[in-house]
Amino acid sequence: MISTLRGIVHISLDRRSVVIETSGGVGYVVFVTPACAASLTEGKEATLFTYLRVAEAVMDLYGFESLEAKGLFERLISVSGVGPKTALSVLGSGSFASLQDAISRGDVSYLTSVQGIGKKTAERLVVELKGKAFSGVSSHVYASSALGDVAEALVSMGYVASDIQRVLQSVPEQYTQPEQVIKYALTQLQ
Repeated sequence: MISTLRGIVHISLDRRSVVIETSGGVGYVVFVTPACAASLTEGKEATLFTYLRVAEAVMDLYGFESLEAKGLFERLISVSGVGPKTALSVLGSGSFASLQDAISRGDVSYLTSVQGIGKKTAERLVVELKGKAFSGVSSHVYASSALGDVAEALVSMGYVASDIQRVLQSVPEQYTQPEQVIKYALTQLQ
């Protein structure tokens, strides 16, 4: 599983994907929201939290600026009828707060305004997600990676997901062991 990518950013013309060129010279195509693409700078290094989707003959990467965005994406695709591209459209439709508000109020019209969301899917989103928390890190984010273990450990210690994300993006490359990363993170979070 590829849970993060760090490298030089090359933004597509349609701002729906970027290429992250890693230090090994490999470029990964990552689908993003236009807002995420706008927050990145062409030719500069960046880190994205990623979700790898494997289907029949396709492997797609979806990228997010924060653990919260990735967690919300994972919640959205857990709903029957909502695939990764539709979930990315939902994420790109507005802020977390407006999306959470629409779902908590049962505002089907807000959700149907998103390309790819019909009335039945919007109703399913409301029914399945209403009352669920949208902030924080989902329990299976990073489940198989060292950074994931570190993130989950820090969340369990009570640190805020956005602070954890900021610190994990700045971990020096020489820190390769989870113990080293945790020590570094704890010094930065003090």
